[in-house]
Amino acid sequence: MAEIVKAVGLRGEVKLLPGGDFSEAVLASEFLLREEPSGRKPARVEKARWKGGTIVVKLAGLDGRNAAEQAVGQWLGFAVSDYDHPDFPRSDEPAPFLYHGLSVVTTQGEQLGTVEEVLTLPANMVLVVRGERGELLIPVIPPVVRELDREKGSLQIELIPGLLEAQE
Repeated sequence: MAEIVKAVGLRGEVKLLPGGDFSEAVLASEFLLREEPSGRKPARVEKARWKGGTIVVKLAGLDGRNAAEQAVGQWLGFAVSDYDHPDFPRSDEPAPFLYHGLSVVTTQGEQLGTVEEVLTLPANMVLVVRGERGELLIPVIPPVVRELDREKGSLQIELIPGLLEAQE
């Protein structure tokens, strides 16, 4: 969700670089985890402030400059299994991580490949799908995305006119 990229000040604050799955609501939730060398541990944000495209946070238990410097390179995030918890703070749109590894099939039944990457752009997400046709870019927009089935690991899309022709 966010990488700790820099120690800030002397009191243990760190600068976070948000990733594609970043959620400010998760930062304030009980679902926040910190990836430490010894494994994932629950984390709690004591305070946070935006600074440009980054966010500066003070994490509970991360006290002093040395502790903050040791945390650089670690990640803050959540367990994928927690996403389905009824109290998990999720948005109305599916999170980018949900698309990774899905098999993409058209409404006509053609297998296009597997989602290898998700690009989070200002207008919408774009799925990078690799398969027999090579690399395809599929926008995550209502006319295209028809059904996301996490249990089956598949994503059904509608081939709107011009979607693939421009890429081949």
